[in-house]
Amino acid sequence: DIPDPSWKFGGDKLKVNVLGYATGRNIVFYIKDVPVLYLPWMAFPVVREKKTGLLFPHFGYSHGRGVQLGIPVYWVISPSQDLLLDLDLLSKRGAGTGIDYRYIRARGSEGHFGGYQIYDLLQDRWRWQIAQNHKEIFSSDMNLRMDVNLNSDRTFLSDFGEQSGEYNRQSNDTILNALKTWQHYALTTHLRYIEDLYAADNSRTLQTLPEIGVAGVRQRLFNTPLYFDIDAGIANLYREALPSGQRLTVFPRVTLLQSNNGYINASFFAGAHLSGYH
Repeated sequence: DIPDPSWKFGGDKLKVNVLGYATGRNIVFYIKDVPVLYLPWMAFPVVREKKTGLLFPHFGYSHGRGVQLGIPVYWVISPSQDLLLDLDLLSKRGAGTGIDYRYIRARGSEGHFGGYQIYDLLQDRWRWQIAQNHKEIFSSDMNLRMDVNLNSDRTFLSDFGEQSGEYNRQSNDTILNALKTWQHYALTTHLRYIEDLYAADNSRTLQTLPEIGVAGVRQRLFNTPLYFDIDAGIANLYREALPSGQRLTVFPRVTLLQSNNGYINASFFAGAHLSGYH
């Protein structure tokens, strides 16, 4: 619809069913006004609702993978779920299969699961990737968030990543966060596993497995102008080589609040950072 589109399709004949698909013959794909691809026949959905079917294939070439052809299939499972399957043909590496499953659940919970697997002809072995992002809202005061990134080997992303941020990623992080709140307190659990892809190996990478924290919001002490709050946490820090151990931190604070009819407010606090290590 724009005056000078960056890409467009043209065809000799087009038949449109507004309740389903459009079909065309002698289709030409243009970048600007330069024809770059010809298809004798093509079908595509024209309805606004999601439809199950084949998506437009994608093509590519790289020195490490050779000629690449991707054939995606889209499946609408339900109004709250869909699935994308991708057959990936690489002339130098073999045939890979990809999956991307998305879902929405009650109370705003949602997520997606993705995976890729290929028998690498150059290395003569199976290689794979798993990625999951999930948010679970149990209630207004309790939730869980998870981000999983796992690969079969440390060079998978450099071999099969297709965009900046994938093939040159510095680390693979798997993170889990859980939060429970009450009126004046909050309890958090944090787990983080890091795979440092730039290091010679992962034995010296420090992992947090897990860290538990407690926070108390500012509460008034009786009828005085003094208020008390606290932050505390304990963490289990682990790595395969060099020392591992535990860390305990506590930071209690007492705050003095002064107010002059709501126009001038001042606060003074005193606290102590307490840390212990094993």
